[in-house]
Amino acid sequence: MEGYKLFFKLRGVLVAPPILFALFCHLYESENIWITWVPGITLFLLGLLIRFWSQLHLKYRLNTPKRLTSTGPYSLVRNPIYIGNSLIIIGLIFMLELVWFVPIAAIWCFTIYNLVITYEENHLLSKYGIKYIEYLDTVPRWIPNLKRLKYLVLNRTQTINYRLFISSILAEIHCLIWLIIPIYKEFIIFNLFRIKI
Repeated sequence: MEGYKLFFKLRGVLVAPPILFALFCHLYESENIWITWVPGITLFLLGLLIRFWSQLHLKYRLNTPKRLTSTGPYSLVRNPIYIGNSLIIIGLIFMLELVWFVPIAAIWCFTIYNLVITYEENHLLSKYGIKYIEYLDTVPRWIPNLKRLKYLVLNRTQTINYRLFISSILAEIHCLIWLIIPIYKEFIIFNLFRIKI
């Protein structure tokens, strides 16, 4: 499991190569905003919303005790943060105008996050034991169990803690920085190439 631990530690860095490639690649770019920016922003915002919702339940980076999270998005799928991250990355690839590269970036994210999850699941198994085994048996790894979504909506008795809500959003707002990358490519790099020509 030590080899997988390295993937876990470097998970943020390991998902960056597709974005870097798309930033500097100009091969077969699509200039149609309906094919690039519209789906790109939609996927990016969807990924960000999933991260916000996940943070409300996970409370990672908030000063709260660590516990096994099985509420909210974690009752539908075991890895909503990684799904959110993948949607953000795929959205960025669209906005970077390399539509042909989207499937490659998706496979890259899926591969890296599967290696990360292999380590995480073993770590959580040793930490939470039988409780985690039960969670593994009832909640899928990647494909959300949408039948449980109906249960979440119908049985909504939890009141909203607005302080936690704001803290969760602030903990995830850094993801908006990623939007600088397609803006940089569109307005800075493009203009540099145009000036040289």
